[in-house]
Amino acid sequence: MVSRVLEKGNDEDPFVVGISTLHLRIKINQFRQNGHFTLFHIDATFKLSDLGYTVITCSFTDRTRTYHLAAILIVSARTYREYDMAFKSFTKLYQRVFEYQLRVDAIMGDAADAQFNAYRRISPFSESKYLMCFFHVLYNVHKRTRHLQTGPAVTVVSGIIDIHCTTSHKEFCTVRERVMAQWRMESKLSTFADYFEEQWIESRFWRWQIYHSPSSYATTNNPCEVFNATVKRHVQRKASAIRILIRSTVTLAGDVGSDVHSPSTSIAPPN
Repeated sequence: MVSRVLEKGNDEDPFVVGISTLHLRIKINQFRQNGHFTLFHIDATFKLSDLGYTVITCSFTDRTRTYHLAAILIVSARTYREYDMAFKSFTKLYQRVFEYQLRVDAIMGDAADAQFNAYRRISPFSESKYLMCFFHVLYNVHKRTRHLQTGPAVTVVSGIIDIHCTTSHKEFCTVRERVMAQWRMESKLSTFADYFEEQWIESRFWRWQIYHSPSSYATTNNPCEVFNATVKRHVQRKASAIRILIRSTVTLAGDVGSDVHSPSTSIAPPN
């Protein structure tokens, strides 16, 4: 079992703990050995520390959308500094064990600048595509459109789903132009169209369409959300002292690591 305290503390001296196991890293190494497409997920969960620290789960998913835990992080804040320290340590640990660099084809996260900026400066994440969790897009769109009446709201959601389901960049460009034009024809949606284009089309967080990852791979961070619910149950859904929280997550990582299920590239036919 590996539990590394990188720093110890406050705004000037951040607290970062990374928890993983040899079994977890062996399973992740199978992605590289078998030539699997490697889709890396990161998601945060809150209210588990009495100090307000955040628990971040890191994982890979395979073609069956099975969740493979890589590490659990506990950080005092979600700034570039904490992400940089945590992921540099994680990649160095992997390379020291296997004498190979971790391979990551794509990363799925949220529209968080600190997270994105840290990835861009750390190999192997720096060469990976940064994909947006589609649920994150929908969640933020809902906050902008919940005041709309049913008709315009349906028009917005239908257009977003059409863009999400595009299967090539050429189709994406065509559908995007059609949807944006349709929105701008409605006076109630013209301001929203400007927001959506700036935030979800022209920004660095624009990759949330299904064609960016191979068929059947996850397009949301839902596997992480499900596992985060497991983390909360494991700590009895209460904010714990930091030593208790670390001990609980170490135990959980060990339990998950004992699962011998390997990454899969095939999809079982329905019964």
